Amino acid sequence: MAPLDPTVLPPAAEFKGHEAVIVQDLILHTDNVRFLKEKYYSPAQGKTYLAELPKGYAGEFGPGVKASVLVWSYGMNTSALKILEFLQHVGIRLSDGPLSNLLLQKQEPFHQEKSASVFVSATTRLWDTAR
Repeated sequence: MAPLDPTVLPPAAEFKGHEAVIVQDLILHTDNVRFLKEKYYSPAQGKTYLAELPKGYAGEFGPGVKASVLVWSYGMNTSALKILEFLQHVGIRLSDGPLSNLLLQKQEPFHQEKSASVFVSATTRLWDTAR
């Protein structure tokens, strides 16, 4: 709540409630999460069983870092150097190699989507020319 300084009010001023105001902001901070993965060993099979991380978590970077890197690179055409500089500035420990991996590895769904949109675009153009 934002109080009003009563010294600025005239003597006969009456309180009439509150007025809501929405203010947008952006908060950037790191969120280092420590997971404890259950681990079992089977002597009979000579094998260790280890729990998976939650969906979206793999490697050393969470889904927020991964999504941001993709948006900045492909959505905003930001250079890898500037992405790296920004992430390091806010406290993410990252170097060239892992950043390159985030940008290039496991991008098959995006390639499939691009192929599908190119196909639709090509067939639409054929239809438009045939009219």
